[in-house]
Amino acid sequence: MKVLARMLPCAAAATFAFAPGPALAQTYPARPIHVIVPSLPGTLDAYVRVMTPMLHQITGQSLIIQEETT
Repeated sequence: MKVLARMLPCAAAATFAFAPGPALAQTYPARPIHVIVPSLPGTLDAYVRVMTPMLHQITGQSLIIQEETT
């Protein structure tokens, strides 16, 4: 009984010591958004460039368009 009485406060302290704290709010996204277009300029690129202002209004972040061909 004495062992249990000693262990109970230690177990409670360990439980509260390792309990997760409140999550910190972060702004999303914190950096510019990179849009990777996997085709040559002039095909899908034109569609992405038309959609970029709308995505900028929705997210409030700047978008960087990158054309990458394989």
